[in-house]
Amino acid sequence: MKLEQANEEKHWVVANEMLSSVSHHLAIKGLGLWNADQIGIVPLKSCYKLDELYFARKGEETVGLVFIQESDDKFWPETIPGESLFFHKLAVAPGFQGKGYGYDILDRIAEMAVSRSKTWLRLDCDNRVGLRKFYQGYGFQAVDEKLIDGFNIVRFQMSVKFSSKAML
Repeated sequence: MKLEQANEEKHWVVANEMLSSVSHHLAIKGLGLWNADQIGIVPLKSCYKLDELYFARKGEETVGLVFIQESDDKFWPETIPGESLFFHKLAVAPGFQGKGYGYDILDRIAEMAVSRSKTWLRLDCDNRVGLRKFYQGYGFQAVDEKLIDGFNIVRFQMSVKFSSKAML
């Protein structure tokens, strides 16, 4: 598996379609996650730059995506600039879920953090049991819970300097 950085405007459409598909798939299971205000092309462009979008590819298949940022003042305003890599909206396409691709994507993000000489890998997500289990199962530690923009989120971090999963 590899992460490929987006580099064309049409990639916004691909990202929106995948996130919409994942959101719909989760809603059917009673696990609604993102709403249209969070995953439409306009909202995505207002939160992220095109070069922060990465597609997870296994051969010719696009199995997921993630947004990776060097800073996150909204959710992590207290962090020291340059020490962390932040990621958002990690999503695995419905046909590929349950096959370990989520952890494969995390492996690639952790490798990227190490290659960029970061100390921390950080994220925020909806505060729900399944997501907490997923990230803690990988080695992330819950930092705190916060209410931000009306959403109850949990912030996680993991040291990548000493994480065996992140070592190259």
